[in-house]
Amino acid sequence: MKIDFDKLLAKEPGLTKKKLAQEMTNHGLFKSIRSGEMMIQYHQNGKAKGCDYALLKYLATRFKVKGSEIIQWN
Repeated sequence: MKIDFDKLLAKEPGLTKKKLAQEMTNHGLFKSIRSGEMMIQYHQNGKAKGCDYALLKYLATRFKVKGSEIIQWN
């Protein structure tokens, strides 16, 4: 399973992976920015076997897309 964060970030110029990790930390998804950054790398590299529902829901709401547009199955 993979999430193409570059594609999501392209929807909002100026938004970086670090800023997104900060937003997710502030939203309560992660305890630290570093944890959010590592999760972004993990999902972007396709190493994840699953996806947290809260994360998927946050990304879908944040970027105004369907969950099926976020997740890419290998």
